[in-house]
Formats: sequence, C-alpha cells, structure tokens
Amino acid sequence: QSTLRSACNWSSLSRPPQIARLDADDVSLPKRFENQVAFFDRAQSTVLLGTDSVEINSKGGLVKINTYPSKHHDLVDNLKKRKRFFSHSSVMFRTDSFKRIGGYNPRFLLSSDCDLWFRLAEYGSIGCLNVPLVKIRQHSLNISKSQGGQTQLLYAMAATICYFLRNKGITDPCACQNDSNWQMFLTWLTPKVEQTGYFVVRDKWKHMRQDYYSQSDNLARWVQLINNIIFSGCACWLIYEKFFGTNLPEILADEWSSK
Repeated sequence: QSTLRSACNWSSLSRPPQIARLDADDVSLPKRFENQVAFFDRAQSTVLLGTDSVEINSKGGLVKINTYPSKHHDLVDNLKKRKRFFSHSSVMFRTDSFKRIGGYNPRFLLSSDCDLWFRLAEYGSIGCLNVPLVKIRQHSLNISKSQGGQTQLLYAMAATICYFLRNKGITDPCACQNDSNWQMFLTWLTPKVEQTGYFVVRDKWKHMRQDYYSQSDNLARWVQLINNIIFSGCACWLIYEKFFGTNLPEILADEWSSK
C-alpha cells in the first residue's frame, strides 16, 4: 500500500510529457526510452505503450522471451479475457492522459496497473513495441507470488468487471465516493470467484509453468507439462483458458448489474 501511495505521489507531481515505469528489481535495456518516446512522437493518439520483455531468474539467467499483441484492439481483448499482457515495468504513458483520468486508483491494493490500463484504453489508444526492451526478474518475493497470487488475481478480476460495468453504463464500484460500496463489491466478489475454481486453475498454471522452466531438456519439459495437464483434473479448462482466456469477468459483471 505504501508503494502505491508513493507511486500516486510522484506521478501526480510529474511534469515530463511521458512517464516510464520500472520496478526496482527489473532492468531497462538500451534504447528502451528512446524507442518509446519516438513512438509517442509518431502516434499522437497513443496514451499507453508497453514492450516485449526478457524474463530472467533471480540470478539473471534467461528464462524466456515474452511477446504480446501490438494493436489496441488485441491488447484490450487480452485484458478483458485475462490473457497475457505486457509488464508494468515496460510501460510508458502520457502524463497529461494519466492525470486526466485520475492516475492510479488507491482502492486497488494490488493490480492497480490493470485498472489503469483499462481506463487509459477508454481514453486513447494503447500499443506494444514488439521488441524486448526490459528484463523482468522472477523470484519468490514477486507480488504476484505473495499469498499465492490470489489477492492480485482478485483485484485484477475486480478491475476487469468494473471495465465491463462502465461499458454498460452502470455505476463503477471502484469509482464510488463511499468506500463502503467498494468493500461491499469485494465482499460479494471474493466467494463468487472462489466458487468458480478460477483461483485453483490459475494456481495450477503457475506451478506447471515453474515445472516447465525448471527442466533444462526441451523434451523433458514437454513431457512434464503434458503429464501435469492430463492429471490436473481440469485439463479441458486449462487448455481452453490458455488459448482463449476467460469470460468470467463479463459473466460476473452481468450478475452484479442484475442485483
């Protein structure tokens, strides 16, 4: 929470045309800022720009190269379906657009970035440079791994549902002045998501991914992954979500709006 408050403070005081993000344990590669600023100069409607990334382990060793869609529509589609999206540490956004939409929402203890991406995407175009310009370090202290990542998943789900509610013209719980409305929404949402098994499936994917990249031999990696999927107890769900994402946020938005 203190980190988010600090981010809100420095970002509200920033005066440059663009703001670039980088977590303390990640690394910007040469020409990252040069390439992103040049893109903003060419594309005046773009308000948010990420990049592909190099994933490294705690010792700096290569894990994999992460690539993402480059176009606004495809990126928003990935956000809506909770599919892969560029790293918070890779982003640059326009300062005036960021301030105009109110910056980071302090109600999102985690996944404040997800909420911000949605609101920026409603305000202008978002994009991604398909060049790896940042190194993302994976280790046991990552926020995404704290409490099994469940709290972060919950807030990302909340941000996505709020996006669908805004699109429907329904009051956004995270924008209400009364904090009790937001707490009521989270209290309603938590058991709903738990009952669907969403947390369980995401946790299985996380552990399968760790097993996959712990193997040095490519054949052993794939054998391990296939075995894990087959004996997971939810193979069809895992495969579907991996390729097509989930429509759970939209379903829950409809349910909340009908209350």
